Amino acid sequence: MEEWIIGVMKSLMTAMVSGELSRCS
Repeated sequence: MEEWIIGVMKSLMTAMVSGELSRCS
């Protein structure tokens, strides 16, 4: 796997998690 793909996946996961947290609270 290429490093930029890992970076994109991590940022997507972080965005999703923060979105879920902000929606729940």
